[in-house]
Amino acid sequence: METVKVYQIGLGSFGRNGFEKLVELHRYFGKVDVELKGVCDRDFERLDEAEKFAEANDIFVETFQDIEEMYEAAKKEKGTVMIYD
Repeated sequence: METVKVYQIGLGSFGRNGFEKLVELHRYFGKVDVELKGVCDRDFERLDEAEKFAEANDIFVETFQDIEEMYEAAKKEKGTVMIYD
């Protein structure tokens, strides 16, 4: 099965919950078919908190404050990519 690479837009209350669930999925279920690659939010503090949360769970994610920049990074991925908004 092919791995889906996920890029997320937004870390507001709903977005933050989704981000934490993706990190939890990776952490508790080991090798999964979903890989969280990046997250985008205009708020630097939210991005910083998300990055620290991911790192605390041994996951590296790219952070973006510009949606177009995130889309460009996602276009460079090979295979299936999902933009989660």
